[in-house]
Amino acid sequence: MWFQDEARFGQQTSTTKVWAEKGSRPKAVIPICLVKCSILRRVRRVRRVRRENIVDNQAKICELTPQVKVLNEKLLTPLASYLLRQIEQVLSEISIKQQQFEYAYLFGAVCPTTGETEALISPVENKEVMYSLLGQISHRAQSARMAVVVMDRAAWHFKDGLVKGLENVVIIRLSPYSPELNPIEQVWSWLRQHKLSNRPFANYDDILDQVSEAWNAFI
Repeated sequence: MWFQDEARFGQQTSTTKVWAEKGSRPKAVIPICLVKCSILRRVRRVRRVRRENIVDNQAKICELTPQVKVLNEKLLTPLASYLLRQIEQVLSEISIKQQQFEYAYLFGAVCPTTGETEALISPVENKEVMYSLLGQISHRAQSARMAVVVMDRAAWHFKDGLVKGLENVVIIRLSPYSPELNPIEQVWSWLRQHKLSNRPFANYDDILDQVSEAWNAFI
């Protein structure tokens, strides 16, 4: 019996916990554009609220003259600019900017009984790629034995039963919304945790090389 699934790996990688010396700050790859935009919005909101509060409070005490208003803006604007520079400096120290969107899809299958594995990497997810992987499983199946492949109900997966053209491959699809029933999901978690997180990818070829290396390390 084989368990099959696929996962996407690419330049928008995930972050995980890593071991580091006490007092050090290890670098991590994050979609920094999202973090920076969120921080900028917060700083601008604080600057706007502070300016409004200052104007309101002083207006209650005495009449606010144009000179006081100009003075407040001169004080707040440099402060906000200083905070932005400090935030950008901290982010540049703890993060590596990775804003590209190249991806690759790893199709994998594992037989827990024998420990055999099959996999291929593709830039797309479709039935042609799925059929190629099933063909690899068919060749690995022992003679006079059927290869039962358990998978979820993704659109590019085949229906239950025999696969046309592969007389020794039988498909069994899991119930909808039940990834916990497919143990190969643990493989993707292991790859992301130990091999494919907290790192940048230069381009699609680099993704292929590192995903292949990670899979080979697993098997």
